[in-house]
Amino acid sequence: MRHEAEEQARQLIDERLVQAGWVVQDYKRFNLGASVGVAIREFSVFTCTKNMP
Repeated sequence: MRHEAEEQARQLIDERLVQAGWVVQDYKRFNLGASVGVAIREFSVFTCTKNMP
């Protein structure tokens, strides 16, 4: 379980991104075509590299 302070920080960051015009999405279900600016929560570049040639 996440620490309360970390969760509050993530919520604040998400709010600020939305205020700046970004679309914030979960990494398990994201659509990069949803907007010009798309932020993906808790995205790991290490997860994606497993599928690269």
